[in-house]
Amino acid sequence: KRANAFFEYCGLPQKRKLRVEILSEVIQPFGLPVIALFDAKRWRIQISTFEAMRTILLPGSAYRRLPLRDVYDSLVVHEVAHAVFREHIGHRNLPIAAHEYVAYAVQINSMPTKTRDLFLSTFQRPTSLDVEMFNDIYLAMAPLRFGANAHRHLFRYGQSCEMLSKIVAGRVVFSQELE
Repeated sequence: KRANAFFEYCGLPQKRKLRVEILSEVIQPFGLPVIALFDAKRWRIQISTFEAMRTILLPGSAYRRLPLRDVYDSLVVHEVAHAVFREHIGHRNLPIAAHEYVAYAVQINSMPTKTRDLFLSTFQRPTSLDVEMFNDIYLAMAPLRFGANAHRHLFRYGQSCEMLSKIVAGRVVFSQELE
């Protein structure tokens, strides 16, 4: 509901039914256990049980500093954001960084204020927040820092809907090159 509320507010409502499965184990395509996964081919989200999530989270993860129920709920929002975003971009092939930028920003925004502030305080604010910084290498090297800064970037001027609409329309370009 939280993910959909944001997208609806921005004029990008979910139209397609989405199946959500809660499983004791979710395995990503490369064979590793993950907390949650959006499967665009089957139009479904698979999410690990709350107990499974607790065992998958790494001890040093920034998520461990937060109330785990808030983390769990926000991860569901992250995957729903993937689905709604995918629905609105159609068949265009955008870099993974573009998808994760939207999903992380919406996820972090969905957290209760205290939890969100604590999460964001874990990561130093960069001196510059330009869309060019959000690329697949940054995502691979520091996914949660990428997410924190995606949130800061998308919500910095109170014009998140305008920015989201530009991304959906292809007027914001995320680098596809691994430089």
